[in-house]
Amino acid sequence: FEREAKGQISSHRALDTVRRAFEVPLAEGLAEERQAFLDLKETGQSKALRHAFFAERAVTKPAIIKGASPRALSRLVVVGGGLMGSGIATAALRAGLTVRMIERDGEALASGKGRVTGNLRAAVERGLMTPDAASEMEARFEGATDYDGLGGFDMAIEAVFEDVEVKRAVFDHLGEAMPRNAILASNTSYIDPTSFTGAVPAPERILGLHFFSPAHIMRLVEIVQTPATAPDVIATGFALAKRMGKVGVLSGICHGFIGNRILGAYGRAAHYLLEDGALPWEVDAAMRGWGLSMGPFEMYDMAGLQIGWATRKRLATSRDPAIRYSRIADRICEEGWFGQKTGQGYYAYPDGPKSKQASPEGEAIILNEAAQRGIARRSFSPEEIVARLHAVQVNEAAHILGEGIAARPLDIDIVKMLGYGHAHWLGGPMFQADSAGTATVLERMQGVAADSPGSWTIAPLLAKLGRDNTPFATRN
Repeated sequence: FEREAKGQISSHRALDTVRRAFEVPLAEGLAEERQAFLDLKETGQSKALRHAFFAERAVTKPAIIKGASPRALSRLVVVGGGLMGSGIATAALRAGLTVRMIERDGEALASGKGRVTGNLRAAVERGLMTPDAASEMEARFEGATDYDGLGGFDMAIEAVFEDVEVKRAVFDHLGEAMPRNAILASNTSYIDPTSFTGAVPAPERILGLHFFSPAHIMRLVEIVQTPATAPDVIATGFALAKRMGKVGVLSGICHGFIGNRILGAYGRAAHYLLEDGALPWEVDAAMRGWGLSMGPFEMYDMAGLQIGWATRKRLATSRDPAIRYSRIADRICEEGWFGQKTGQGYYAYPDGPKSKQASPEGEAIILNEAAQRGIARRSFSPEEIVARLHAVQVNEAAHILGEGIAARPLDIDIVKMLGYGHAHWLGGPMFQADSAGTATVLERMQGVAADSPGSWTIAPLLAKLGRDNTPFATRN
C-alpha cells in the first residue's frame, strides 16, 4: 500500500474511512468522513490535484487554434514499425482509424506488424477490449514496403530513427506520394522538423507530434508548431490526440522541445550530484520520496543508455567547453553497460530487470571520475537533492517560457506529469515552485550555479519573478 500511495496522504485517509465504516455507527462514520474531506481539502496535495485537473483541460485550448476547425481523419500512414511506430499505430487503430504501416523491407514490416498485433492481444488479455474488437482493428491494419498508393490517406506520421538524413528521406517520399493537402507529422523528440522538411511542398501542413513511449499507453503528445504550420493543422493534431485518449500540449521549436529539454538539464544536474558526493541510488530514492515514479538513474537504465551515448558523441564537437561535462555516463557505456538490457548500468541486474541492486563497479567509476576532477565529495540529504534538481528544472522551464517555446507554466506542468512521472498530487514543477516560493527557488538555483561556475545561466524570468516572490501562476 505504501508503494502504491507514494506519499499521497489522501490514500491513507480513505483507507482509514473505510475501516471506520466497520467500527462505528453510520452517523458517526459519516461525520468522520466529512471531517476527513474538510481536512484534506486544505492540504497542498489537494490544491495540486485541483491545479492538475484544470491544467489538463486548459492545455488543449491554446490561443492559436481558437476558431480553427480540425480536419477530418479516417486513414493514417505510419512510417516506421519500431517500438514507437507500432505504439502510434496501435493507438490509431484503437481510435478508429485505418492504418498503413510502411517499413524498409519485409522483415522489418513483419516485426512492426507483429508488435501491433501483440499490443492488441495484450489489451485483450488485460480485459481492455474484446477479441472481436481486436480482430476488427487488425482488419483495418495493413503494411507496405513502398510509398505507392497513398493518394487516399489523410495524414502520415513519421516514426523512424532520430537522424536528420533518415527523416529527410522519409519526408521526401511522403511529399511526392501523399496528396498535397495531407498532413505530414514527425514524431521527432529532439530535432527541429524544419531541418528535414524543407523540400516538401505546402509546409503549412507539417507539424511535430512527439508521442511518448510506449505510445499506445502514455497519454502525452507534444504538438510541435513550425513557423509555417497552419492553425487548422495544429487543431487537427489536438483532435487526434484527444481521439486517441491523449492530451496534446503545444510546443515551439528548440532542441528537445519542452519535456526533453528540461530532462537534459535535470540529467546534467543529477550527474553533477554524483561527482560531488551522491550515489545513484541515493538520488533516485530522494526523488521517489518526493513523489516521482522513478529517479533519473533508474529511468536511464530502463530506457537504455546507448542512444544518449551516441547523441553525446555526435554533439561532442559543438559542446561548450565552459560548461562542466560529467564523463560518468560515458564511462559506464564504455564498459558495455547499457542498463537493464545488458544486466548493468548505473545499477547491477544480476537476475534480470527486477533484480536491481547497487553496483560496486558503477560506484568505483563515480569515485574515480570525482578524484580525477579533484572534487572533494560531500554528502547530500534527500531534501537537498530534491531542492537542487527541482530548481534546475524550474530554471530550464523559465528559459522555455521566456523564449516562447511553451505558452504557460501550466503547459510545462502537464508535460512533466503526463510524460515524465511527476505525481499529480505534486502539481508539476511550476506549481511546486509557487508552493515553495519563487524567491526560494531562485536562491537554490543561484547556489547550484555557484557550485559549477559557467555551467548554468539563471533564466531572466526566474530572476524577475523570484526577486519579488511572484508566482509563476500569474503567467497562466
